Amino acid sequence: MARLWLLLCGVLWICRGSEPPPGHMLPLGSHMEPQLVPRITTVPKPREFHDKYVESSTPVILEGILNSTRLLKTWGDDQYLRERFGGEEVNVEHKKKENRSETGFLTNMADYLDRYEGEDIYMVSPLTPAMQREWLLPQLLLCGGFTQNLIFSYAWFSNGGTKSVLHTDAFDNLHCLVSGVKEFVMIEPSYIDIVGPEHKTQGFYNIDVDKVDLLSHPGLVSVPWHRAVVWPGDCLFLPHL
Repeated sequence: MARLWLLLCGVLWICRGSEPPPGHMLPLGSHMEPQLVPRITTVPKPREFHDKYVESSTPVILEGILNSTRLLKTWGDDQYLRERFGGEEVNVEHKKKENRSETGFLTNMADYLDRYEGEDIYMVSPLTPAMQREWLLPQLLLCGGFTQNLIFSYAWFSNGGTKSVLHTDAFDNLHCLVSGVKEFVMIEPSYIDIVGPEHKTQGFYNIDVDKVDLLSHPGLVSVPWHRAVVWPGDCLFLPHL
């Protein structure tokens, strides 16, 4: 009887494996159609921004909020960055596809600019004081206590094709783009445990975002997700978790 049971289990597994769930071994988000993060063109007042988006943990794209600044022209120009910040120390990842078991290396901006077009490297680095002076906070953050709660300011910089692991951030983010395009795949915090248990100890999931194994993470099949595409001049408000 025991042998018969083992044989039946094997047959059932083969049948199940012949019809994998939608999105299996495809890029993250292929399992179902997304909900699109709204885009707004009118910058909300600080109170409205807090009540409508921050307090409710609602993502939103602030379309073209940087268009009236110099940042799209200056920070989108390698020569400008070299002249202004060539000697500034920056942190660089060895791969454009994130692997949290690897550590990066320190170099200066000029060296990075010499290398990034031809190497599989990715700058993820805190803004130095000199860099911070060129960034102005948007008006929606200038009162109500926002400025007393700023934790980090980081720059992400590559020649394209970067990917992060599926993870959570402990803080609200305002992610602004000056060049290129960036796509976000976002899942609401209430689904964290459904996606998988490893997040509890690591803060991220052991999921290949290019080829999602839905047999290893079957809970993801039923999890809805949000898609945001950020273009130069846009800022995405990305709530914590």
